Amino acid sequence: MSTAAITGDAERRDHPSVVEWELFAHERVFQCHVILLPEEVGYSAHCLNLPGVISEGDTEEEAIENIKDAFRETMLYYRSSGEPIPKERIEVERLPGYLERKVVVRI
Repeated sequence: MSTAAITGDAERRDHPSVVEWELFAHERVFQCHVILLPEEVGYSAHCLNLPGVISEGDTEEEAIENIKDAFRETMLYYRSSGEPIPKERIEVERLPGYLERKVVVRI
């Protein structure tokens, strides 16, 4: 099984800031919750369920692909280092024009 923790419904209700790692089909596919913020040029992308994963792109599509790459590399780091994957959820100020996406990332 993956090193990612999967929380149960009761635990999520008690700790709403704890991330639920959603696994699809097998243990190497994750859901990444992303906020895209418009910048002067392009978008910045912030992964809400893995602290420190931030990227950017000239277009929405490029920002999504870049955040998927950053998420994948960060998860590979945690898997190879044996460090626990952070479970806390980050908050990002939703500025006017923000976009919210959930993307599937294969590790």
